[in-house]
Amino acid sequence: MIAEQNRMDLSTFFKHFDTLAEAPNGIQRLRELILDMAVRGKLVPQDPEDEPAEKLLKKILLNKTEINKKEKPLPDVNAEEILHQIPDNWIWTRLGEIVNYTVAEKVPSSDISDDAWLLDLEDIEKDTSRLVQRKKFKESPSKSTKSCFRAGDILYGKLRPYLNKVIVADSEGYCTTEIIPIRIYSDLIPEYVKYILKRREFLQYVNSKTYGINLPRLSTDDARKAVFPLPPLAEQKRIVGKVDELMALCDALEAAQKARNTLRQNLRASALDALMNAARDSDLETAWVFVRDNWGLMCDRAEDVERLRKVVLEVASRGCLAHQIIAEGEGKGTLTESIRERKELAQQDLAQKPKLSIPVSSNEYPFPLPKTWVWARIEDVCTHIVDCLHSTPKYQLKGYPAIRTSEMQPGRILYEQAKCVGEEEYKKQTQRLVPKAGDVFYSREGSYGIAAVVPSGIEMCLSQRMMQFRLVSNIYPDFFSWMMNASVVFDQAEADAAGMTVPHINIRALRKFIFPLPPLAEQKRIVAKVDELMKLCDQLEDSLREQQQKAQALAASAISHLAA
Repeated sequence: MIAEQNRMDLSTFFKHFDTLAEAPNGIQRLRELILDMAVRGKLVPQDPEDEPAEKLLKKILLNKTEINKKEKPLPDVNAEEILHQIPDNWIWTRLGEIVNYTVAEKVPSSDISDDAWLLDLEDIEKDTSRLVQRKKFKESPSKSTKSCFRAGDILYGKLRPYLNKVIVADSEGYCTTEIIPIRIYSDLIPEYVKYILKRREFLQYVNSKTYGINLPRLSTDDARKAVFPLPPLAEQKRIVGKVDELMALCDALEAAQKARNTLRQNLRASALDALMNAARDSDLETAWVFVRDNWGLMCDRAEDVERLRKVVLEVASRGCLAHQIIAEGEGKGTLTESIRERKELAQQDLAQKPKLSIPVSSNEYPFPLPKTWVWARIEDVCTHIVDCLHSTPKYQLKGYPAIRTSEMQPGRILYEQAKCVGEEEYKKQTQRLVPKAGDVFYSREGSYGIAAVVPSGIEMCLSQRMMQFRLVSNIYPDFFSWMMNASVVFDQAEADAAGMTVPHINIRALRKFIFPLPPLAEQKRIVAKVDELMKLCDQLEDSLREQQQKAQALAASAISHLAA
């Protein structure tokens, strides 16, 4: 019955192996699942002809008595300590019953030859236990005492054991005393012991027993008491063979994923380079055809889509997103004068004395712009720049949405998720300026640097850590919002917020931030293209998220079924 169930489990496992690998942290979870199955007797079938583990344990204990007569006896494994079900011909024992955990002979460094293998903890990769380097003593001479080990010893990193560093020595050598050489007594496969020490349950046990806050270690006594699922010797060999095979497959899948990620990075870099350096309209069109045709290849994770969004805004801010059409009256000088005139008129209406910033100098330009564009300061394109009241609004279940940073996404205000305020609180929060459609909200503290346009038909107000911009009439709000989200402005915000205990943008500094400004007609063309590409990003992100959720659900189901 168990053998039949194992065949069903293995069939399910191998059928979905590739899919499981594509789930978030899929390769790591696969490695854990392989070891989980191995120690439950579910990775290879049992053979009724195998000598039962109970007889094997008696042989090991007899050999142990002859080799290590002084070692303290260990208590039997009680029912409360049994971690999971194992096949009938297996037995639960303790690690200290089947291996010599205190075998290490200490050797002064003066007795170590220059060509001897010297193993340090950093030579072993965490989790995978790959040997990342193999050095000789003369390459890393040390005056500290070392432990001697033989070929076939299991070398276990007892310092910070959660790093999961365990290898089997293929030759003799010397190691730091923070690595414990573990030697089998007899009739035990060292690689099987290695995999048992790397399994999830053992790591959980270790984490519960380590001592020392800064340099946590596992004590010898606790290591020896760890429970150990012991299968027949023949099955140990089959398990190690299958685990080695599947771990090699995991390595291959991981290498393939890294290769795909490198390809995606190169594709994204090529796309950005082509868009940035398009000299003619035909070059720009060709570049966007490349992006469109390779959109899916550039992304396989939701975080990849976020990078694409940044690329879109980066390209837009440099004038490489829409065709350059120079219409009459849209020259650089005309645009600058128009901004100044409209702002002065707005300020006169408010009975304010017109205040204009110092013009942007060429040494402030972060990159060159198309000839019809200008560099503008934020305060020179706004009639109002309003900060929130520095007090928490009185919220209620229904009323006017009060927008916090948590409701801000680049280009989008999630007002449906916002807390609400009543009529009186709304008037209080909007006393400086009542928001209207076309205003731009901006987060300036915590999750700072996110901008979005206030939509029409929705009355809302600022909550904490938020700002509001009202623009002159020839600045398209959606364009301004996208530029506020682009790296050209965000980098200035990040530089201003750097070093603060609670990162926030200083309003006085923000007023002087610069951003690239094209003629109004081109602003609208750029926004149309950005909106189109952002919708594609949303669709791609939804598709990728759905794929990941399916893979994650399948992985969770498989783990629950196979490890039960």
